[in-house]
Amino acid sequence: MKRGSLVVLAILVALAVLFAYGEEGKRAVLGAPTFTVNNLCNAPQDYVDKVLKTAKNAYNNYTKLFGREPAFSGAFELTNNMPSGIAGQTYIQCSLNSCYASKIALRCVLSDVEATVFHEMAHAMQAAYITPSTYYDWYIESSAEGLTVYALRRPTWLYQGYYFSKMWQTPPQELGGYSVKWYYYSAPMAWLIWRYGPGEFVQWTRGNYSSYLLFLLS
Repeated sequence: MKRGSLVVLAILVALAVLFAYGEEGKRAVLGAPTFTVNNLCNAPQDYVDKVLKTAKNAYNNYTKLFGREPAFSGAFELTNNMPSGIAGQTYIQCSLNSCYASKIALRCVLSDVEATVFHEMAHAMQAAYITPSTYYDWYIESSAEGLTVYALRRPTWLYQGYYFSKMWQTPPQELGGYSVKWYYYSAPMAWLIWRYGPGEFVQWTRGNYSSYLLFLLS
């Protein structure tokens, strides 16, 4: 289930993460947005159609799960002009007290479109709950990938990395800065969502548990 040779990541703030602030920031749109694809790499039409279909599925899935819409404009971009190793990128804009995903960029062409789009849409779901002061750390990416696994009901290669790399032996704060291993903690995140419900995703997104790390440090 490896997504090609690419590390399928979505970046929100700092490093390769883009967190743009502006007065145009807004909370989730009311009702599903009009999904559009700016095809900058001339991807085949069937691929564009697949992205649109998957985006609507992810949006509706998360809306039903959380009882509110992901904070997303509906704009997708297909491009190869992305940082090395990055397959997906979510652009977040914030006003004084709310945020939304203004654009989701995807690399052309991905082997696992579904997992990538669901991960990026999970960041749009996070945007419905975060504030401009939300700190970007390992739990942002691991909870997004954990929600992806929960929604798709199948493991991703990033999820499997928790077991292959024996990440239970490494507290996440020991990783230092941004690392692909952040995503490996999606395994316990998915378990938390399965066990306690989507509220766990919201709490981790807001960093409310970050000082405790729950059983990840046990």
